[in-house]
Amino acid sequence: RTEFNAKRLNRDKISLETYYKSKGFLDVEITEEREPEYGKYIKINFTINEGKQYKLQKIELYGNKSFSDDEILKMLSEGNIQYYNPIGIRKELILLKRKYLNIGKLDIEVMDEVSIMGNYVTARINISEGNTYYIKNINIIGLETVKEKYVMRELLFTNGELYNIDKIDGSKNRIFESRLFSSVEMFHNIIENDSGLLDINIKVREYKSSSIEG
Repeated sequence: RTEFNAKRLNRDKISLETYYKSKGFLDVEITEEREPEYGKYIKINFTINEGKQYKLQKIELYGNKSFSDDEILKMLSEGNIQYYNPIGIRKELILLKRKYLNIGKLDIEVMDEVSIMGNYVTARINISEGNTYYIKNINIIGLETVKEKYVMRELLFTNGELYNIDKIDGSKNRIFESRLFSSVEMFHNIIENDSGLLDINIKVREYKSSSIEG
């Protein structure tokens, strides 16, 4: 009995399509029709043409050096994949990319492609790992009254360490939670591609002090 909204109906249709594709129905087609009913109500009919249900035959890995096939396949198969789920696999590939970002692989590229034979899908994962990067300098920008040591003490990484996205994000949260700054940004600047060196820049904005005069 919710109020009808065409955009919401379209979102529901997309949600249905996504659900079917997650169950291996890659060719699913869904159409919707609206029929006026008594009084102020309308009736919504969904017509679903499921098509074939595709099973995942195997996953092939190419280009991975830092992690073994078994490590990556274990991550991708944690959900006990029976049917080919492109959405689920892409979510797992985002986690895989982050795993590479934790070992300094800033140039990591992960691409997936599929080949279909009958009702079976072979998923090919192509990985280009790129260089490994280490932190050379840590620069803090935006300090006015707060001393640099109050930022540095919150860092989970130091000069010379391997770049690690979890430590970067964790340090950013720790600095913000110190309640000394209204905003905290972190970004890197690659200074030497061949030797794999980069600087980490921390941009902060201090809270402005306020007073009441009477």
